[in-house]
Amino acid sequence: MPVRENVLRDQEVLRNPQPQPVENPFTQYDPSQDPDAIENRYEFYYFANLAAFSLMTILFSFIFLSLEVASVWSISGAILISLAFLQASRYVRKYYENRSKVR
Repeated sequence: MPVRENVLRDQEVLRNPQPQPVENPFTQYDPSQDPDAIENRYEFYYFANLAAFSLMTILFSFIFLSLEVASVWSISGAILISLAFLQASRYVRKYYENRSKVR
């Protein structure tokens, strides 16, 4: 008779419903509070900077070697230009992050 008991219980629940606490199924996601998102962002910045440095060094070395500059100076100049570009991009990124916090 367990089926009959279940049916009676279900009918009783339908006749006298108990109020259930309402839970908010939607939560506001804040990526600045998620440690995994912050870690992934810093990993992305690291590998993006590494790739940008490598590509710019190769590009500027090729340009300087095409202009028939000595190889030592062309590689050194390419490395310096690449490092300067990465430093400038870091300042630009921090400027825009601080600018968005002010609003």
